[in-house]
Amino acid sequence: MDKIESKKTSPTFHNYFSDKQFSWNITGVMEADNGDYKSALESFSKAIELDPKKAVSYFNRASIKMHLGDIQGARRDFKLSEELDIRNKA
Repeated sequence: MDKIESKKTSPTFHNYFSDKQFSWNITGVMEADNGDYKSALESFSKAIELDPKKAVSYFNRASIKMHLGDIQGARRDFKLSEELDIRNKA
C-alpha cells in the first residue's frame, strides 16, 4: 500500500471534526503510513465512536479493512460513508 500523503489541512476541514476525532483520524493515517494497519483500524473506530455521523472516518476505516482482507466489513463502511456523505450534502 502506498503511503498516504499528508495535505495541509484547511480550517474548514479541521472544523468538520471535533479535536479528538480529528486527532484519531490523523493518528490512524500515520499508523497506516507506518504499516500498522491493526492500530489504524482501532484509531478510525475510535473516531467513529466519537461521532458516527462523519463519512470520512468510515471511508478511512473501510480502506484499512480492504487492506486487511475484510471485504464485507469494508463494503459496509464504504456504504455508510457514501450514505452519510449524501445526507451531509443535502
